[in-house]
Amino acid sequence: MGQFEGEHKKSKRLRFVAYRSIVSWCWGQLGARIRVVIPACAVLRIRQDFPDPDGQYVGFLPSGQPRLPLD
Repeated sequence: MGQFEGEHKKSKRLRFVAYRSIVSWCWGQLGARIRVVIPACAVLRIRQDFPDPDGQYVGFLPSGQPRLPLD
């Protein structure tokens, strides 16, 4: 695994942790199939702090839609 690929995975993981943290802080612990829309200001800040090198983001997936693995 090259350094670029390692940084890509690290940013992806940090975004995931940041999203979970903001959800936990705002709404408490939610169940596996319960989804909420994160405020745009929080999403933009998380993406700014932990950017995807290609600028590719999944966005909101309602419950019941398949999720991509975190690797």
